[in-house]
Amino acid sequence: MNNTVNMVPVDHVALCTSLATISPLPDAALSVMHITARPLLTFNGMLSSLTQYGFPTEQCEYLGWRRKLEQHVMEAPDLNDTNTASVLRPHMERVNMTVDDKLMGKYLAWLVRAGFLPSLAIKNPAKTLPILAEGVVKAAGRSGA
Repeated sequence: MNNTVNMVPVDHVALCTSLATISPLPDAALSVMHITARPLLTFNGMLSSLTQYGFPTEQCEYLGWRRKLEQHVMEAPDLNDTNTASVLRPHMERVNMTVDDKLMGKYLAWLVRAGFLPSLAIKNPAKTLPILAEGVVKAAGRSGA
């Protein structure tokens, strides 16, 4: 698979996050900062390192590999966010967050406006998408589809 993987060392992510906090960009203190691997790694390159380090591997068809990956993800345990909640608790009243139905509506409205989803096909849906505030609606990156 020659698809690329944006895989960045966690130390680099931590460094970028820390420096963005203590040394924000002049004239853009709250700017979005994406972290991208340079150069981008390919799946073939990433997976071939397994063999180089002594883990026996063999190439297989993508669909079979994907099915096994999906099965593994579905069986993965829930994350323990106790430490994160402990860090947040002194600074905010609510430490638990989720994407509720109202927020999902905003996400869907944004995806429609950005062109990732088509306009509604069902007439008279149970809920109508919210009207988004005016602003830039531009999607960056690639979809996994």
